[in-house]
Amino acid sequence: MFRLNVVEKSIIFGFIFTILVSFTNFVARCERISEKVLRLHVLANSNSESDQLLKEQVRNRIIRHLQNTGYEFKNLKDTKQFLEGDLTSIINESRDEINLHGLDYHVDAQITKSSFGTRIYNGVVMPAGNYETVKVTIGSGKGKNFWCVIFPPMCLPAAQSELDVLPLALDETECEIVGNGSKYKIEFKSIEFLQNFRVEIRKILDKAEKIRKNLDAFFKNLEYTPIHESEEYNFYYDSEEDLKEAEMDF
Repeated sequence: MFRLNVVEKSIIFGFIFTILVSFTNFVARCERISEKVLRLHVLANSNSESDQLLKEQVRNRIIRHLQNTGYEFKNLKDTKQFLEGDLTSIINESRDEINLHGLDYHVDAQITKSSFGTRIYNGVVMPAGNYETVKVTIGSGKGKNFWCVIFPPMCLPAAQSELDVLPLALDETECEIVGNGSKYKIEFKSIEFLQNFRVEIRKILDKAEKIRKNLDAFFKNLEYTPIHESEEYNFYYDSEEDLKEAEMDF
């Protein structure tokens, strides 16, 4: 009853193959999206109400600072270069805002790669992936974080909407993907699962590498103490006959 003929099997396998190819292409496009976007990531000191409020105040201060620089965010390469030179100013602006509220948290800012799940920002879907990020850490950085997109300049106050600035970074197909998230819900969920799987595999590989290095160091530091005879044994024989018998034994 459930046996399939050759034609039916070919149709099913062809359908599955088409889906896999389509999904692979979608994954590749989403990876290219993550390579073209630069995000702002502000990590709060903790999840206390005051620290979360401070995070928002620091975020606002950074965004105002970036807007007041007068820099035009037109392409990723130049934007990244500009921000690399502006990190000290971002740190100083953040510290000033923190000090205004009577606190003295340490602040760190760097441009790094960060892993994100699928997130929606003002109707625009950013697929899961590894994004270059201006990462600002307040204090311990253990609280809930804020993120937005610096390039294309989606989180900077401007006359243009988020959808209007997307073409600065993405091509037409990529703009269609991030602008119509509801159309690709299953695909985005699948990519997020794939991203989480990659992260877990990376953790396992990192742990394995750490164990390997520890074992290498352990064996390298092992000291082998040569065994020396602690006593020198002298054999005395009463007669030449005894000596000859001993020599024959050896």
